[in-house]
Amino acid sequence: MITEAIIDVMSRVMAWLIDLLPAWDPPVWVQTAADTLADAIGYMGMYSGWVPMPAVMAGVTFLLACSALVLGIRVGRILLSLFTGGGGSAA
Repeated sequence: MITEAIIDVMSRVMAWLIDLLPAWDPPVWVQTAADTLADAIGYMGMYSGWVPMPAVMAGVTFLLACSALVLGIRVGRILLSLFTGGGGSAA
């Protein structure tokens, strides 16, 4: 009950602080990033006679998947290191 009250007060304080910040619109380059990426991929498609684009895209996809997996493992290890597992030093 006390924990819920503390969380409620802190969330209200954070909401109040966020409301103090001015509202803003994202820059134009953020709004058009998808169009720019689509144009770049379209330009790369013209070189498919010299560069095997399916193989390149498969390699990039594999690289991103491995990076996400490694990041997940690292975050999991960091979170598990916060718990000592029944006392004692975490060192």
